[in-house]
Amino acid sequence: MHYQPSLPRLPIPSLEKTCMRYLNGVQPLLSAKEFEQTSRIVKDFEENEGKALHKELVENDKKNKHTSYIAKPWMDMYLSDRTAIPINYNPGLIFLNKNPQITDQYKNLFKSTRIPKLNMDYNQAFPDSNHILVMKNGRFYTFNVIDPIDGSPLPPAYIYAQLRNIAESESSPPEFPINFLTTENRDTWANLREELEADELNAESLKAIDSAILALCLDDVGHDDPAKAMLQVLHGNGYNRWFDKSFQIIVNKKGEGAMNFEHAWGDGVAVMRYVIDMIDDSSKNLITKESVSSNVDIESQTKELQFNLSENLKSSINVAKENFVALSNTLESQVVQYEKMNKNYIKEKRLSPDSLAYYRMTGQIPTVYESCSTAAFKHGRTECLRSVSMLTKACCEAFGRNNPATASEIRELMGKCQGFDRHLFALRVLAASSLNKLPDIFLDPTFSKASHFTLSTSTLGTEYITNGGFGPVVKDGLGLPYMGDSLIELCVIFLPRR
Repeated sequence: MHYQPSLPRLPIPSLEKTCMRYLNGVQPLLSAKEFEQTSRIVKDFEENEGKALHKELVENDKKNKHTSYIAKPWMDMYLSDRTAIPINYNPGLIFLNKNPQITDQYKNLFKSTRIPKLNMDYNQAFPDSNHILVMKNGRFYTFNVIDPIDGSPLPPAYIYAQLRNIAESESSPPEFPINFLTTENRDTWANLREELEADELNAESLKAIDSAILALCLDDVGHDDPAKAMLQVLHGNGYNRWFDKSFQIIVNKKGEGAMNFEHAWGDGVAVMRYVIDMIDDSSKNLITKESVSSNVDIESQTKELQFNLSENLKSSINVAKENFVALSNTLESQVVQYEKMNKNYIKEKRLSPDSLAYYRMTGQIPTVYESCSTAAFKHGRTECLRSVSMLTKACCEAFGRNNPATASEIRELMGKCQGFDRHLFALRVLAASSLNKLPDIFLDPTFSKASHFTLSTSTLGTEYITNGGFGPVVKDGLGLPYMGDSLIELCVIFLPRR
């Protein structure tokens, strides 16, 4: 947080450049007739409603120099979507066994949770929290890890003893595990949570979950197959997760660690920094089972959280479980490793091979979303890099020809991509709140087509992550996180076509 005040502000692109970039981005997806129609709509937007909306956006940005023009609307976008958050939003990361870029997202990493509410959720932080939450077999346990008097960390031997007591517990899963409620439609969950909180015991237990420094999930299963392991982290069986928590560390009986995190509060840059620091520290300051074991019994200070459930809540839990099982059973994953090419070679040659691979498989040009962090700017989030342009389309078609393209042709096809998505997103949010009708640019079928991301991609750029994944953003799409420097390694997550 030290560098946050000194970070440059996230610039707002000019309307002219955004409109130009938008047309460049959608042209490969359209016929000549469709592109001509969309060009007229974009020009009209640039000269009329867009000009007024852009002016309002710039004025609002000048009045809010403590943040960025995208921070609030982007957070609201996550919190207002009523879709269930497992698979659709929460990514998963599997840990390796083994120029300032600081954002305000770190304050929401610990002691924080997402709270369901009708129409739009909200994030809540609990700065005075001293305990952690541990889940095992669908049951919830809490114990302090920080001394509430002087704020110092409690001894490793004490923490180990509490974790051992929980791990050795043989309690069976509850008949009605409330964990599944966090997998529901957000409005459904908001109504059920209100009913839950009407009971004093339930309200106390929910507060203990919400305010925990972090959540630790002790899973009884572990998979040798990396594709199955990824699905276990992404959604698991639903019993042993609380998907509203800012992040959950998942450890199985094989000692393998992973993480699932809620996406509204922040992005991968904050989570990856935490993972790197955690693994670095645990490697340099090694604490083993032998070093914390003691002949002296340490009294268990763990508390199992209890709930009083009405017949309606029990029935709703069963429905949520059925919905979650149906959703998770539709998802499949495959981990691919290709050693004849690597990330460094691709970057050196300035290639974008996923579009070409998709084109060769389907004969179609995909809509590609490449996530790019803007965390180097104050309250920056992400931008969408669109790797598909008329140049890359021509490149795909050239490589797909029976007669290979010449080296000079290929060099000529290489070009740069620039972002326009967040600017248009912010203008659309403004239009929805200040105009009686959305401008035609946002009602044009092209806008929907350009937002239908067949390939949603991201890079997990650290040696401490061995696998990671997220659900596809559209039913006919693929979630593609790339890993590794010395080879092409990716975890493909998709909904099979039945």
